[in-house]
Amino acid sequence: MHYANSETLVTTREDGVLTLCFNRPQSLNAFSVELLRALRQNLEVARADDHVRVVVLTGSGRAFSAGQDLAELGEAREFTIEEHMRQHYSPLILALADFPKPTLAAINGVAAGAGAGVALACDFKLMAEDARFLLAFAQMGLVLDSGTSYFLVRALGRTRALELALLGAPILANQAEALGLVNRVVSQGAMETQLSDWTRLLARGPSPSFSLIKAALRQAETHSLAEILELETVFQGKATASLDYRRALEAFLQKKPSPFAP
Repeated sequence: MHYANSETLVTTREDGVLTLCFNRPQSLNAFSVELLRALRQNLEVARADDHVRVVVLTGSGRAFSAGQDLAELGEAREFTIEEHMRQHYSPLILALADFPKPTLAAINGVAAGAGAGVALACDFKLMAEDARFLLAFAQMGLVLDSGTSYFLVRALGRTRALELALLGAPILANQAEALGLVNRVVSQGAMETQLSDWTRLLARGPSPSFSLIKAALRQAETHSLAEILELETVFQGKATASLDYRRALEAFLQKKPSPFAP
């Protein structure tokens, strides 16, 4: 498997964990076309790579991502903003939302605009205590994009989502945790330890089960109870046919801990 490792995206793979680090610190890791392409290409490779069991997204320097590189966008003449979003952002957010393996955003600093959308599209969100979300779309005369409308209204409901979107005040880390936008807030010094704890557990976990659970929860957002009950039944049939289930069942019958226990 070949992963793109460039000036804009640093790629490392170790013990089943693929880390994709945005590397444009001079622009607070704003998304350039080159970075967006490299990110999507690596996700496509990781999707088919059995050696990758967890994907981590993070940023270099003091930011996760400031969102779209507006300077680059302003200089572009070969495409419209609609074409740019359809070609780059929509496929990226869909790829993250539909990714079969656990994804984790290590939000080490500001996540603004599309940077917030990319972070929120991940399964796990670990946020540094001095980081923040910034959704200043309206203050720029723009609208929410990169999936932020979808993620905000599902996490917060329409009333709170409107407040954050229209007023545009920064969402500080402790507020993001209280609102349920992120899983955990830690100090900058503790981020590496918490990240390692999560990725270690996820990397040695039952990947087929994780994939089915993720798919069921996505469907549960829009389907009826009866439909989800049927889906769970089908998925449970698939799960019980897996080697992971047989290993866990054997350990249970022998009164031993599950091989996937924390």
